[in-house]
Amino acid sequence: MDDQVPYRVYGSQNDNSHIVIPSQTDDPTISWVHYKPLPAGEGGQTAVTPDGSVIYANDRSRTVRIDRETGQAPQVSVWPEWVFGTPPDQFNYRFYYSFPILLSEHEPHALYTAAQFVFKSTDEGGNWSEISPDLTRNRREVMSEISGGPISSNASSLFHPSVIRTLAESPLTAGEIWVGTDDSNVQLTRDDGQTWLDVSPPELLEWTTITAIDVSRHQPGTVYIAASRHRVSDRTPYLYKTNDYGETWQRISNGIHENDFAWVVREDPVRPGLLYAGTETGAYVSFNDGDNWQPLQGNLPAVMVMQMQVKDDDLVIATHGRGFWILDNVSALRAITPAVANAAVHLFDVVPASRHLRGGRGWSGLFSGAKNPSRGVTFDYYLANASAGTVTITITETDGTEIKTYSSDAEDGPSTDAGMHRFEWNMKYPGTVMPPPNGALDGFMSVDYSPPTSPVAPPGQYKVRLNVGDSDSEIEFEIEKSFEIRKDSRITATDDDLRAQFDLMVDIRDRFTEVSNTVLRIRDLRASVIEGQASLDADAAVATESTLAELRGIEGTLMIWMGSPEHPMMWSSPGLTEKLSSLSGAVNSGDARPTTSMLAVFDELTQRFETQRTRFNQIVDRESTPSMLVEPEGGR
Repeated sequence: MDDQVPYRVYGSQNDNSHIVIPSQTDDPTISWVHYKPLPAGEGGQTAVTPDGSVIYANDRSRTVRIDRETGQAPQVSVWPEWVFGTPPDQFNYRFYYSFPILLSEHEPHALYTAAQFVFKSTDEGGNWSEISPDLTRNRREVMSEISGGPISSNASSLFHPSVIRTLAESPLTAGEIWVGTDDSNVQLTRDDGQTWLDVSPPELLEWTTITAIDVSRHQPGTVYIAASRHRVSDRTPYLYKTNDYGETWQRISNGIHENDFAWVVREDPVRPGLLYAGTETGAYVSFNDGDNWQPLQGNLPAVMVMQMQVKDDDLVIATHGRGFWILDNVSALRAITPAVANAAVHLFDVVPASRHLRGGRGWSGLFSGAKNPSRGVTFDYYLANASAGTVTITITETDGTEIKTYSSDAEDGPSTDAGMHRFEWNMKYPGTVMPPPNGALDGFMSVDYSPPTSPVAPPGQYKVRLNVGDSDSEIEFEIEKSFEIRKDSRITATDDDLRAQFDLMVDIRDRFTEVSNTVLRIRDLRASVIEGQASLDADAAVATESTLAELRGIEGTLMIWMGSPEHPMMWSSPGLTEKLSSLSGAVNSGDARPTTSMLAVFDELTQRFETQRTRFNQIVDRESTPSMLVEPEGGR
């Protein structure tokens, strides 16, 4: 992964190319139009500079340096000799099919890769230095034949023996590099390759492949390894850790299902001892440094999880056959302790959320693809037992002003079931509704005429309150947390700009509500006048027609009239409801301060409304129905 916003995920595809895909898009989904094939082959691993400008991609025995800007991908291989179809004991370097490559966190431009030796380049692959002896067991007795013989020549580095399968650099100490091989070796250098030490766990059986090494970001000398012997028909999961640079090792596979052999293990970069593992059938988590594991499957299908990385608050995995998967926001996992697990109710701290206006229909119109992460604020909570009463989640401003409450009594409300739950708030304040149109198409709601967009919360501090009720409808538990909404880091608008945008959106919503309420009152008065016509003499009944015409004219100014009986498809000009709704779309079209034109249009529409409201109130006075009088309603 790189450090772009949103970050990109890189990997290789079997029988295809390397690929890069964003972890989030501004479209409804993450789809094929967002994927970018990279000019590198099917095998190998990938290393990328933090800004994503340069990608190093391995493929069987080749390495290319991909320039994102130009698209050029010159080969910078350690030893660009084609050896497929040759017995391994007849060529110099045994590069595995998906041989490792990594960029140093400590030394700018330092690049490492490995065959049976470790190589280092400090000039982007222009020159390579061999910084180790053969770190494998160098099993020459199995190198004299081509794999697949005598039936066929399986010309693939996938079957080269005695190779380095994984490299790992300490994030704490420069020059500390760990190596894992396919023939039971774990090797360590603490001086950037000048000296190497065999620190293999003594209990490793023959032909144990070290598939992953993770060096702790929290404790020097602490390292985790995943190992496998499935190629020799042993499907046992092997996971180990050391706290003393490999002098001693502890087996940490308890809880991994039998025959579910391991591919990868990672320690969380925030919480020490929180571990993740990928196996032949899925994912696992350990909260106690590997002493016990439990499934972390969720909606992940049963699939081979070959790679894992923790990126910020996300757990990103690469599978064999089912693509990339991301577990968004693992902050709740980081917070689980025995005290939390034993609590009756727990509301987890809320991770700051980034405000995104875009992401509705989007520009591509792509509704088929992978899910984007939540565009709102996520609230994680835990119930030890199913709630007998109502569960509510209330979002407020810092002064306690309620924004919105969600109840388990509603279909889209929080769950009352026992266990862990995640509830999402889309950052929207309450909106308003469009009154049904009048005219020949009475009741017809065109997609072109919808209520204003709901105001989106501006950057700032907020609070969330979780209430869990009992069977008597009394509040049994109440927990409150503060949280922050931050602006999208990609935009240039200031927090003050977005506050001004929010304030205008609220004013538009409230003005729309006033217009809508006036339309409904007009209809009530018109119905009353029509009902009263039956009891009037002919002359008085005719006089009321003038009143009805006036009411129709005012309503036609406030809201579109959907055609006449003679011409049902000839609609009137847009009314103030349509104009206010359209204005809200303009104001909310991007993260920006409202323009002076937007403010001017709002002021003019407000003045037009006041004129029509005054006309209506005069009619109400004249008809002597004071209960229909509409008093001005102040906006926010």
